[in-house]
Amino acid sequence: MRLKKQTNCRCWLLPALAVVLALPLVGKTQGIVYGQFPPTSPAIFPYDTNGTRLWAEGPDQPQTYDLLIDGQPAFTFYSGSEFSIIADGSNAVIGQVVDDLGSVFAVPLASDQPIGPNAAGYAWLTAAESTGGSALLSASRSGGIGPPLTIGYFAGLESTYIGIEFYDNQQLYYGWIRAGAPLVGINGGWIYDYAYETSPNTPIEAGAVPEPSIWALLAAGAATLFFHRKNRYLCSVAKIANDPPDPVPATKPKTHRRIAQ
Repeated sequence: MRLKKQTNCRCWLLPALAVVLALPLVGKTQGIVYGQFPPTSPAIFPYDTNGTRLWAEGPDQPQTYDLLIDGQPAFTFYSGSEFSIIADGSNAVIGQVVDDLGSVFAVPLASDQPIGPNAAGYAWLTAAESTGGSALLSASRSGGIGPPLTIGYFAGLESTYIGIEFYDNQQLYYGWIRAGAPLVGINGGWIYDYAYETSPNTPIEAGAVPEPSIWALLAAGAATLFFHRKNRYLCSVAKIANDPPDPVPATKPKTHRRIAQ
């Protein structure tokens, strides 16, 4: 009995390759640009793996992080005497003036909350419209007696959204930044990710991320179908090569008896 060779056809490789090749097409979308802040290393807190930790040891050793848009600083996060966001130039954040001195608190937004001209019912505030030049996220203030006083709408929140607007080539764009200050009593927090509309004067919902276009999905499906059909053909060829049919048994030649005349 003849032993058959094992067919080692990796039938799943080509469809998987098709999906991998199609991923760049699916990721390319128009309308929203999305980015993530680098994770913190080494990770000490559970939030470190999701974003950048800004936690200064004190006002004399502040930490800052710039959000660059088209290579230019658009917003700066600050950790030192407070945890805040500073809008560059005419850029602004959704905030609220909280006292007669002109102190500004950034307003946390819920997921899917619209960000547009009406500032979600609050106000678009630039650095020049704030006494300290920033929009406060959270801060710990010493009252002299008793525990420090924690202020800011982001204090104690692990993750929520900041509404932003910025100018690029004299055109106005809307976006969001996800941040949080879950540890109450410190002048620091975490920044996670951001997104903004690529069409001027177009509102965006908090937390909105790019969606694959219909053409990208169709291209991915066509590529998968093509590779699947080609894969079936190659696997069939490989099976025939490794498992040829059993040979036909040889037959004895017929002998013809000569009849004597």
